[in-house]
Amino acid sequence: MTLHGAILTYIANSHASAWRDFHAVKAKAISLGLRASAAGRWKSPGEPAFVAQLLSDSALSELRDALARHLPSSLCTGEPLLSTAFIHQKPKVRFGATEIELGDLLIVRHHFAYGRPEPEGRALLLQAKACASPRTGALRNHDAEQLRLYREWPVMRFPHGEVGNAPNGNPDWDFKLGPPAAIDAGCYGIVFSREPPLPLPARSRPAFPEDSPWSAGLHNDFRSASVDASKSSLAAVLTGLIEGKRGRLFEAIPDANDHWSTFVNEILKNAASESWRYRLHRLDIEARQRLQRVALLSSTMPSLAFTVSATLDAESRHPRRRRNRGFPEWVVRTLDDGGGRALQEGPQNERPRARGIQMLYLATFGSERLADRQRSNDDGGR
Repeated sequence: MTLHGAILTYIANSHASAWRDFHAVKAKAISLGLRASAAGRWKSPGEPAFVAQLLSDSALSELRDALARHLPSSLCTGEPLLSTAFIHQKPKVRFGATEIELGDLLIVRHHFAYGRPEPEGRALLLQAKACASPRTGALRNHDAEQLRLYREWPVMRFPHGEVGNAPNGNPDWDFKLGPPAAIDAGCYGIVFSREPPLPLPARSRPAFPEDSPWSAGLHNDFRSASVDASKSSLAAVLTGLIEGKRGRLFEAIPDANDHWSTFVNEILKNAASESWRYRLHRLDIEARQRLQRVALLSSTMPSLAFTVSATLDAESRHPRRRRNRGFPEWVVRTLDDGGGRALQEGPQNERPRARGIQMLYLATFGSERLADRQRSNDDGGR
């Protein structure tokens, strides 16, 4: 089985789990007194439940194992690092007279190459839509405005202060400012709204790609008022993101004109635990010099705090209780071997605010860069 095939299985299993949990909750409610007629109106788990199952402990364990088995050792030394953050009061954005949610899920992919202090980053915002077909049909009202957001990326604000002002201090955020291209920042995840099996294709209804319950609508699939996600599965897009071919690049240390990278890093910083600096001994990074170097690096690269926090969290969350060794090895081989650039003292991380967006974070550690490997693939090599 390939990585793509393993991710197809992970996504299918998460969809089946959402339905199993839905039926279990429904049966429990009836046993506690809910009338069967009322329970009959519960037709589907709903979009939030389908997204949540993609991020469940069992699903992430399956995804982690798939990455460990199928990624080359040069890109994934040991097990990859996976973590999630679900933070209430997800960001709302306002543009014109419209105020809507930014998305249902932010997928962040980091790759740490030994000797390079700045990780390579890609990110993708996903808006989930439960449908019986990979084509949404005409979207109306807030759904239509959500599509316009991902299609055009107008200048917007975070009216409730979840993210704060843009890097230039202005409340107006322009996601077109950042690494190319803004059209790669957003994706629609169309999830089959009914129980498997998936329907056979018909003249008016195309099949879900690769017989998968999640399809993906990218910018080229956006119409004026609908999304045609009949060409790509979400598994194909997620595989491409992991391999460095999908999603939008973001910089670990963005400049003041890079709104997109600043946004992603702000979400990572706010999702990190405030106490990570005091728990580094659990990572076997106990030497004072190493501790100082990691702390200094996080002053200019605050999102690094989430990598540390996710590494600590992985020790307790992973069913096999294996300690993630990728990040400590990167610290030793990058900061102790002279690969890091000169670091300056910076301000300490401020207390993270308990706001943000639901997030899936994936990090790998290895001897090769994703970019180097991607160039080799483009030339026909591996």
